[in-house]
Amino acid sequence: MAITKRFKVSFEVTAVINSEVEKDFTEELIHLAKKAAAGEKISPRARELLVQALTHGVEGAISFAVKHGIRKGIRVIGIEHHGEGIKFAPATIREVK
Repeated sequence: MAITKRFKVSFEVTAVINSEVEKDFTEELIHLAKKAAAGEKISPRARELLVQALTHGVEGAISFAVKHGIRKGIRVIGIEHHGEGIKFAPATIREVK
């Protein structure tokens, strides 16, 4: 007989982005914006990154990228442990002000 248990896990994550990483990220946003302006194809994630940057500035774009990375990491953990009977629901990541 199998036993199924559901758990809700909640915790906060603090990310410190140093000035050099912020500068590199800004340069990458500029590069993406130039590609989009030139009519080149960019991924949906890159497009959303630009939207966040235009709407909320570099800080908003970094926040989007961090949330996306956390979600992706949780998904990878779920895939690695899938055969063990563990699966993860889509993660809800929100920014705490």
